[in-house]
Amino acid sequence: MKPYYESGGITIYHGDCREILRSWSDNSVHAVITDPPWELSGREVELRGSGVAPCRQKSTTLKKGAVGEWSAEVVAEAQRVSSGDCFFLAGYKELGKLCEAAKPLRGVFVWQKPNAAPAAFYPAKIDISFIVWTGKKSALYGHQHWKSMVFSYPFPQAGCMARERFVDASGKAIHPCQGPLNLYLDIMTPLPPDTVVLDPYLGTGTTLRAAKDLGRKAIGIEIEEKYCEIAVKRLAQEVLFTS
Repeated sequence: MKPYYESGGITIYHGDCREILRSWSDNSVHAVITDPPWELSGREVELRGSGVAPCRQKSTTLKKGAVGEWSAEVVAEAQRVSSGDCFFLAGYKELGKLCEAAKPLRGVFVWQKPNAAPAAFYPAKIDISFIVWTGKKSALYGHQHWKSMVFSYPFPQAGCMARERFVDASGKAIHPCQGPLNLYLDIMTPLPPDTVVLDPYLGTGTTLRAAKDLGRKAIGIEIEEKYCEIAVKRLAQEVLFTS
C-alpha cells in the first residue's frame, strides 16, 4: 500500500487499520503507542438541583461510534506486528477487555487529568484514564524510567484557552479525542533510539509528533483523510506547546 505521507522516518497510511495490519508480517515494528476508540454513549441524563422537579440535560458524552468502535482484533493485531512494548490508552469501560486482550499484561498506568470537568451523570469528575502496557518483549525492565505509575497531564483544551488542540474557525475541536503531547513524549522517551513506533489510530498525529520530536521513526494509520491532513500539517510545525 502506498503511504499517504512519508518523510524523515515518519510514515502515514490512509485506510482501515484492520485491513492494513492484517497485511503486515509479525514484528514489523518495535513498539505501539495508541489511543483506540472508547465505548461512548451520548444520552440524556437526569440532574436534580435543590428543587423537587428533575431537570433533564443532555450529557456532553460523545455518541457511541462517533470516533469508531473499540476493537479487540486491532489490539491483537497491533501486538502481533510489534516485537516490543505496546501501550494502549483506555477509559474505565474498556479497561477490563483491554487487560484480557493484553498478552502478556505487563502493567497498568494512570493518566490523571487535573483540568477534567465535572461529568453530567457520573458521581465524580472523570479525571483519570488508563494506559495498559503489554508486548512480546520489553526494553523497559530493570530501570525506573518514570517517577510514578500516574502520569499527570492536562488534556488539550479548546475555545479561548486552546493550547495544543486543533480547532475550527468557531473554536470547536476538530477531533474530539486529542491527547496531550507531553504524555506521549513521556511514554516514548525511555524506548530505545532506534525504535519504530506504530499508532494504528493516528487521529491528529500526537504519537507521530512525539516521535519526530524525539528523533524516532514512526508509522501512523488513520481512516479519516481529514485527520491525515491535520497530522501532516502538525508534523511540519517547528514548535508545539509542550508545557
